[in-house]
Amino acid sequence: ASYKDKNGTIWYGCSDGSVFYVNENKLINVPVSNTNSISEIINGPDDLIYIIPQGRAIFAINPVNPSAIIKYSLTINPVLLSASFTNKGNLLLGTQENILICKFKNDSISVEGTIEGFDNSNVTSIHQTVESNRFVVGTADYGLFQLIISEEGNLLSRFRDHSDWESLSVQS
Repeated sequence: ASYKDKNGTIWYGCSDGSVFYVNENKLINVPVSNTNSISEIINGPDDLIYIIPQGRAIFAINPVNPSAIIKYSLTINPVLLSASFTNKGNLLLGTQENILICKFKNDSISVEGTIEGFDNSNVTSIHQTVESNRFVVGTADYGLFQLIISEEGNLLSRFRDHSDWESLSVQS
């Protein structure tokens, strides 16, 4: 996984669980205690960099002081494949079969809800659109979806007039 933050710093997450960033053309190791493959790196609403390994924990890193690392334990242990924040600060986590709606509580992350409808397909990407409550969701072999998060409930649907998008295999 790789990510370029708003300051222009490039971050890398590796399959052995290690994390690096580039500073003055040098690759600097971030000391996260993790052995799970890194699935996603995203920016949080608090301007921290969130490292999403495939399971067990999520790490928040201060980009100004990368040695300042917060480890959030998960209350369950699914294989995590993708992630995005909602406009309310909840964390959406794509798994091998659904999306988990999560909240941060002290040093852990709790699952507050689940979004189903992916026919047990890996949720490989979740991207917020310019409409802050709307997301485009990609799966490994079940195509593209749109997701609307609202107080009235969450709506997962296909894109009208694009039946050819229903069998796409989305990697990122």
